[in-house]
Amino acid sequence: MSPDSSTSLHGLYSGPNENDSLTEDELTLLLATPRAAASTPNAILFRLPLGPEPSMGWVDVTCAEAHSIVARLADAWRSKLSNLLSKPEDPGSGSSIGPGTTICITVEPSFHGIFHLLAFWAIGCTVQFVSIADIGVAVDQLDESGCRVMLCSGFDDGWMKARRTEFSGAIVQLPEEEQAHNLAKAEKQRQGIVSSTRALFEQTEVLDSTPPPWPTPRRPTPALILQSSGTTGRPKLLRLSLYHYTIGHGDGCRAYLASARPEKTSKTPFTHPRLVPVPFYWSSTFYYMFVHLTTATPMAFAYFTNILAFTPSELIDWAIAFNVGAIGCSSGIVRRIPNAAFESNAEFLRSLFLFSFTGSAVDEAQSQLFEELQLPIMNLYGSSELGRVLHASKAPYTHLRLFRGTPPPLVHPISEYAPDGSRHVELWFTPKTSPRLAHHHAHGGVLVKFEAFPGDGPHKGELAINTGDIFRELTIHDNSGSGSETVYTYVGRHSDQIRLGGKAYGNIDAALFEMTLGSEINARLGRSGSYPWTLDGIQLFGNNMSSTALVIQLCLDQNLVAPDATVNDLPVHELHESVEETNNALGFTKRRRVNVAKRMLIRTPKRWENVCKFKPWLDGLDFEDSDFEDSECNDP
Repeated sequence: MSPDSSTSLHGLYSGPNENDSLTEDELTLLLATPRAAASTPNAILFRLPLGPEPSMGWVDVTCAEAHSIVARLADAWRSKLSNLLSKPEDPGSGSSIGPGTTICITVEPSFHGIFHLLAFWAIGCTVQFVSIADIGVAVDQLDESGCRVMLCSGFDDGWMKARRTEFSGAIVQLPEEEQAHNLAKAEKQRQGIVSSTRALFEQTEVLDSTPPPWPTPRRPTPALILQSSGTTGRPKLLRLSLYHYTIGHGDGCRAYLASARPEKTSKTPFTHPRLVPVPFYWSSTFYYMFVHLTTATPMAFAYFTNILAFTPSELIDWAIAFNVGAIGCSSGIVRRIPNAAFESNAEFLRSLFLFSFTGSAVDEAQSQLFEELQLPIMNLYGSSELGRVLHASKAPYTHLRLFRGTPPPLVHPISEYAPDGSRHVELWFTPKTSPRLAHHHAHGGVLVKFEAFPGDGPHKGELAINTGDIFRELTIHDNSGSGSETVYTYVGRHSDQIRLGGKAYGNIDAALFEMTLGSEINARLGRSGSYPWTLDGIQLFGNNMSSTALVIQLCLDQNLVAPDATVNDLPVHELHESVEETNNALGFTKRRRVNVAKRMLIRTPKRWENVCKFKPWLDGLDFEDSDFEDSECNDP
């Protein structure tokens, strides 16, 4: 295929078109399972839980077993989908199963559908995953994406009945015998590896030990349809192509295999699985999955149906019980692990060859703890649109670096240099610096907002995207003082979304909190009528902090001052009640909740205090303006 067949800005190659031949990198992903079965048939590929408790054990699936299971499912479901989607008035309507056919796998826990995901890809179908936290949004997006089949498991009859009244496509209940762990056990029975008194499959053709031929690879277009995080509003659809996941894939595989630490632990990517407790509607799941499929290294799953209810203690319990060698998860759950839990499990955690997490919101205290315990940490920063762009693989783990060999982003300063040489910056990415952006710009599928780069220099006005995040840029020197490098510390976001750090978890709409609290305070002060104070301003803080904090500023209204009033009396009780009412109204709990006794400041404008506070700035101002005439300041 000629690179000229698909170009974006500035002639950059942006990936294949729908009708182009599959690239070698795409074939690497689509044929990863049969190739692994051919090269390392007995290597473990998946470690699957047998139930909701770690003590219930696991079943290991080898590359050869995975190949057999997926090939059989692909053969069976191609016919099943054809019959399911055929229309009486159009006898040939069900014959075009493959590219253009979208199937949603709504299965709890997610890993129960792992083999169906691979089977649907094998026959060229698009697979969609949605969060059911807001089922109305989920169903709307299934219709928006043209999804034709919803494969469900883990829900009661009432839930299924309600979905059938809402979803315009076909809904199929995943049979219990087709849940991933049961398919694995049945395959072992078929191969004679374990004994059984009754086969789970009774059809003669299924009992045949030779699987059907692997389907001829066809490009699923797109490969996946997922949801954005939705932290700043309604989740958006992300149509992610197979090519999207090939970008940087080779580097990701090599980096994972190189993460072994023979001088520290005997565990390696080949001998011990990586535990990945991540739901399938997160895009990061598939970066992990494709690495394991391609390298034929084991991947372990944990049993959960709601990732937000998955506790830090459960993470550690699953990791220990499944004897894993690595963990890959979100930074949210890592931040919630108590220091005591890190310390009491330090020996096991040190036995890992890698403990990686995405999200980047690690504070200095936690970074220092990781360093003291000598844990094999990798802190990752990225996004669904860009993939992973920054990492910290050595202490301090707050210092994020560009991946080796990746073009640097455009840096836009938003502050002056501090005495230590640091400054606050935005990182802007262009199609030139991000192959994924070049691909999205040319082919669509992922909505990205391009803007003119506002910085000075040769890139001014160039189309780029800003992630909305703020970083502290710092140049550091090595111990010898002969070398230096630039690192970035995550600070927060430009938007009204606050992302807590430290032991806290979750995102907060600060604007909503401030608006709700403002209305509550004004109402209380208005009802009271006994205070000459009005609300002047509110600001909620919390970005990269372990808890929220609040500043309320009041302004004295002279029109409300009674002759006998004491203006020093502040409505402290009313303000405390207003904050607590707002906490409750918005459902703020734990570290999201504003603690009025410990982390709330009430202040009033005091001109002399502000003069003192801003005196260094005032003293440094240049008051010589050429367009001012001295006579303008003279008395008449």
